[in-house]
Amino acid sequence: IWSNKKLDMVSLFREKDNNSRGAIKDILVKNFKNNNKCIVDYLSLDFKDKNNSGLHKEENEAFLNACISVDGEPGQGCYYTDRMFKSLAAGCCLFLPTPAYNVDFPNGFKDGVNVVIYDKRNPNDLIEKINYYLANRDELKRIAKNGFDNLLKYHTSEVRAKEFIETCERYRNEN
Repeated sequence: IWSNKKLDMVSLFREKDNNSRGAIKDILVKNFKNNNKCIVDYLSLDFKDKNNSGLHKEENEAFLNACISVDGEPGQGCYYTDRMFKSLAAGCCLFLPTPAYNVDFPNGFKDGVNVVIYDKRNPNDLIEKINYYLANRDELKRIAKNGFDNLLKYHTSEVRAKEFIETCERYRNEN
């Protein structure tokens, strides 16, 4: 996967992202807008029509071509998002903001091991980490590979189904 990477970074925040992701998008645009190896929003993608029928294809191509994928704070009280898993599946090194609450999922992600965590309240932290890892490609690649391996080992549909069944059985046995 890594040998086909043509982009340094991708961050696909939609135009309507006006929560804390908006501030992250603004700092990324300010620092990387003129870098032709970075995509900092959906408007940079080359959609074929106004109905965005090519949206998923273009999005997936961006992830497949990027070394780094920057994600913002998920909405709706979630922690894991579709964009996170797409990034990991495409072999990106995933940059995530510090969670808004204590996340204690089994087999979760760890800063510097299989993702990079940045302080969303300090935009300079994100920019410094992006620049650091772009200058240290071997470390970036190691974290990306660990994220990909973690995804395959713990976050597939098969694993989720087994966890669900185990939870149901535990619940049934307790009652």
